[in-house]
Amino acid sequence: MRRAITLGSTALVAVIVMGSVGCGIKTGQHGVPTPVLERDTLQSAPQWVKERLAQAAHDVYFDLNEDLPHATERDALARSAPELNSILRDFPDLVIVIEGHCDDRGSREYNLQLGKRRAATVRQILVSAGFPSLHLRTVSIGDTRPLCLTDDEACRQKNRRVHLRAAKVPGEER
Repeated sequence: MRRAITLGSTALVAVIVMGSVGCGIKTGQHGVPTPVLERDTLQSAPQWVKERLAQAAHDVYFDLNEDLPHATERDALARSAPELNSILRDFPDLVIVIEGHCDDRGSREYNLQLGKRRAATVRQILVSAGFPSLHLRTVSIGDTRPLCLTDDEACRQKNRRVHLRAAKVPGEER
C-alpha cells in the first residue's frame, strides 16, 4: 500500500499527520484539510488588546505563490516588535495568532501549506526582532476566509496576507 502512494497523496498524508499533532490543520469530511480554529484552545483577548495590536502591526502582504514578504513589509513587522512587547507587558496572557491567508488560486492543500509557510515566516521575523516565541501561534487559513471575492488581481492581492490576531490562553480573568 505504501508503494502506491503518490507524491500528492503523500503530501496529504503529511498534512493529516501534522494536523493530528497540532500544527494548525485538521481534516474534515472526506479527509480534506481544514484550518483549526484556535477558539478550541484560545479565547478572544479584551477589546483594548485587540485595538493596540491592530495599531501596532498591520497585515503583511505577499506576492503570488510567495512565502517571503517584501523587505519593506519585513522591516515594518520587525519595527512593530517593541510595541508588541509593550502590549505583552500590559497583558501577560497575550497570545498572538499568526494567520496565513491565500488567494483562491491553487488547490486547497497547496493553499493550506502556503498559508502555513507564510505564518511561519512572520513568526520567525517577530522572534528575530525579540518577541517571545511562547506567545506566538501559527495557523493556516488558506483560501477559506477571503477579504475580497472578485477575480481581479487587486482583490486577490488583499487575500495574500498574514493577519495577527490577539488571543489569550483560557483561565482566570485579569
